[in-house]
Amino acid sequence: MEIASSKGQAHLLAISSRKALDTAVTDVLVRRGDVQVYRKLATSTGARFSDEGMSLLVKHAESDETLTERLGLRLDLP
Repeated sequence: MEIASSKGQAHLLAISSRKALDTAVTDVLVRRGDVQVYRKLATSTGARFSDEGMSLLVKHAESDETLTERLGLRLDLP
């Protein structure tokens, strides 16, 4: 979380590529990341989201058709 809270987009993208991410980390990534980070998170089967994190990711998807499509394929989308 410390790295995700303080580093730039390249680090955030690298973190979002990890096989498993807990909700605390994805919350930081969704708040600080850019479209590449959002899209990577949306396709990560190991990324877990809090309700707030998922809501924010869905909000980002309102202006990104690719992100909308990727989120639509998630099995854990509420």
